[in-house]
Amino acid sequence: GLWRWANNWREAQPPTGDSAEDKGWIPPAAADVLQEKISGLAQDASSPGFVKPAKDSPLATEGAGKTDPRLPSYVGAVPPEGVSPWDWDRAWRMPKDAQLLTVSKDPKDGGQYRTINEALKTAKPWATVRVLDAATYPESILLNDPAKHEGIMLEAVKQATIAATDQNPRALAIHGTPRVRINGFRFRRDSQAPSAVPLITVSSACPGVVLERLHLQTATPPSGLVLNRVTVPAVEEPMIVRYCRIEGG
Repeated sequence: GLWRWANNWREAQPPTGDSAEDKGWIPPAAADVLQEKISGLAQDASSPGFVKPAKDSPLATEGAGKTDPRLPSYVGAVPPEGVSPWDWDRAWRMPKDAQLLTVSKDPKDGGQYRTINEALKTAKPWATVRVLDAATYPESILLNDPAKHEGIMLEAVKQATIAATDQNPRALAIHGTPRVRINGFRFRRDSQAPSAVPLITVSSACPGVVLERLHLQTATPPSGLVLNRVTVPAVEEPMIVRYCRIEGG
């Protein structure tokens, strides 16, 4: 068979000898980065953070996932601090033409769309909607159509905020839709009026749904997050809530 190596960062020098090892050298592909010394990488093999890229280094942000949503945005096998290890099971499920839709309030920040819901109107299953700025989005997001929303990922790379309002008291609802993933957002309620509606609800059959690294803040009752009769068949992936912070109320 034919092996292809690409999108790698390599710390090495091309060999100049005639040994078997030298002759086995694999030349870097066009998408590879070859350097004599890779900076921003922990190289103490006795350290728990061995080969973990520094949080603000190019290794943490310049991975192939910057343009291909099937792949991680960091370089290497170990994620930087504050980033979850890449879910390769999800990557294998995604189609090769999976969409990457970007959002920013200001076009200068690089987003194709100005709101999250605007991007979702054109999203297909397994699309990634990536918010590029740290702005506040007063929106109510509903993901309830498995034929359209399965596998959708909403990702905030700079901890953008989704704000519930008097007109839209629920910021996010996921109903009966599998493998949705929400990552990195802040959620808050921009109203002091009492509301019986939580910021986020997940309900019905939602196998593989993941809520991670979210910060929910509400000044009034009730809960920030409600799981309402969520069902997951035994043969499916569980629903996961992890690394979230919920405060207020």
